[in-house]
Amino acid sequence: VRRARAETARRAGRPEDARSAAREWVALDSATAAGFLALGRAQLAAGETAAARTAFDQALRLEPENVEALGWASSHRERSDPGAARALLEKFLLANPEQEDVRTRLAEMQQTQGDYAAAEKTWKKVLAQDPENLDAQLALAGLYDARGDTATAVAAYAAYLELNPDDVQ
Repeated sequence: VRRARAETARRAGRPEDARSAAREWVALDSATAAGFLALGRAQLAAGETAAARTAFDQALRLEPENVEALGWASSHRERSDPGAARALLEKFLLANPEQEDVRTRLAEMQQTQGDYAAAEKTWKKVLAQDPENLDAQLALAGLYDARGDTATAVAAYAAYLELNPDDVQ
């Protein structure tokens, strides 16, 4: 009931009600991540970024394999401390190497930060898990292009088009 109240209030633009319901939820059940995730989302809606990050961090401490908690925690760290956000994703992947979506997020972050060597390595790991991942194929081609490696970029774009021949852009 508190979960529904917290989420309904947040979506309706009532951050005070959302925070109140989420705080009640956490007070009753402080051993699971779900309440802290709701609290963090409510605090974020209210503009309380630091408090939200604390709630997301607590959710991640409680459930280290919770991908939603990782997403919230890393995305809010990325703005203020990109290195910490990246380290959080890398640590998560050491324990959960099968998480392709988290690996993809790490590759995007590395590429955005201009660490092309790390991003290339990470994109290749994504493709090793799923050779037909079109987004990874295209991102890797774009990485080579951004790096000025035209021949490798052309080959990577060709590999992408081989998997997705209908994309003629």
